[in-house]
Amino acid sequence: MRIAASASFSLTNNPDVAFQIVPTAGSGQSTTITTAFATPLQAIVFDQFGNPVNGGTVTFTSPTSGPSIQPVTSVAIRSNGTISVPVTANAAPGIYRVTASLAGGANAAFDLTNELSPETGIVLQQPPHRQFLPPHRSISQLFRLPRQCLVRLKILLPTSSPAI
Repeated sequence: MRIAASASFSLTNNPDVAFQIVPTAGSGQSTTITTAFATPLQAIVFDQFGNPVNGGTVTFTSPTSGPSIQPVTSVAIRSNGTISVPVTANAAPGIYRVTASLAGGANAAFDLTNELSPETGIVLQQPPHRQFLPPHRSISQLFRLPRQCLVRLKILLPTSSPAI
């Protein structure tokens, strides 16, 4: 017996689960403390076959003390597999690593640096009872006198704090 019937169906290939996260921009940047980095942290999420993953989230973690970014929790993966998150340095200067993680355990690292503001520095001052040496004197003559140092720090704090 022979059956002569036809069937039609629709098939859609969906990307597999997130397998790998590859940074594409944002690592290696520096910015002044409490300011935004110029380039957002960006990456592409791939499945095990190298296809961009559509949907899901990437979780960002950074140091909880010392130099870091202001907290970012998670970011949605776009339909083309990309993620992008703008980040802002906290108030501590230094070098640190931000990690972007997938639920399956894969992660990627972004190395960042928080720098002191240009207005920060050390200024040598003469004691109040003496005047600075004239400009034509050598630096070695200047340092024979007793010295005082003034450390100048400029830290920009969030404007949401009450005025003092």
